[in-house]
Amino acid sequence: STRTMDAHASTPLEHVALRPKDHALLGRGGFRRVGDLVGVDVNTAASSMRIGPDKAQALLEEVEEKAKPPPWHSARELEAQEHQRVPVVSFCRGIDELLEGGAKPGKVLEVCGGPGAGKTQLLLQLCVDATIPHQFCGAGGSSVFIDADGSFAPSRCAQLAKEVAKHVHRLAR
Repeated sequence: STRTMDAHASTPLEHVALRPKDHALLGRGGFRRVGDLVGVDVNTAASSMRIGPDKAQALLEEVEEKAKPPPWHSARELEAQEHQRVPVVSFCRGIDELLEGGAKPGKVLEVCGGPGAGKTQLLLQLCVDATIPHQFCGAGGSSVFIDADGSFAPSRCAQLAKEVAKHVHRLAR
């Protein structure tokens, strides 16, 4: 079969989320961009990568799947999705009121303040709270903590997670 990945032909294969060994195989075959695979049949790909046709078929299908563009959404659809997301609460009424119900999933939250004001503490707490499952009225998600000043303490994050688990357990009773 031939590949039809024209939409992202110029995308470097290194930008496609594949295992390192698969990137190496593609490189060995001389494939550098998604477009290099357009129109290439399995046997040609297998021969150039020096692998079996079955493995080549699986790899070409994986590239085709992972190189697909993300789905397009209208502004109205995105707005509707945003209103369906559960905000991440801090369990501090004043902070949650300032955040109009909590931190908004999919949005960046930047916190500014002087040394010792609790910026890191608040953001670590929100990162942990973001993982509270939907069954407990949480966001059921994940978060990214960007540490610009080296203040991240994994042990503190683990301690907060333990306390949130206790809190959720108490609420579930």
